Amino acid sequence: SSRDLSDVRRLKRMYSKMVWEESDQLTKFVGFEYSSIHGYDLENDYPALFYYYGYIGFGLYAIFILYFIYLIFKTTCINFKSVFTPFNFAILLTFALQLGAAEFSGAILRRPNVSIYLSIILALLYYQCKQNTQGRGKQS
Repeated sequence: SSRDLSDVRRLKRMYSKMVWEESDQLTKFVGFEYSSIHGYDLENDYPALFYYYGYIGFGLYAIFILYFIYLIFKTTCINFKSVFTPFNFAILLTFALQLGAAEFSGAILRRPNVSIYLSIILALLYYQCKQNTQGRGKQS
């Protein structure tokens, strides 16, 4: 039933939390490996990043994503009129959908064969932000 499936996900998070609480300080900084949770994989969602990569890895990942969100706000404030194009909207919508879908299928965050899509969107986002702040901002 659906309740049993949802409880399995919660069970995996609770088990990982217990392993995390019993870990030493170094493990909390760099995370623990998959084999230490005995087959209770966290399905690659956001808590998996925290437990598998620790404080350092999760912090770096969060700073990386927050940098792109900062670029979006900065570009919008600098060059408000030229930011609203269909292409930019498609990139932003795809970025938002990928971050939202990462909670349900975190393969976007952790698996190399899927994270290439996030990398492409972030590269396009970076290019568009730099183009809007440098190239088009000087023409206006």
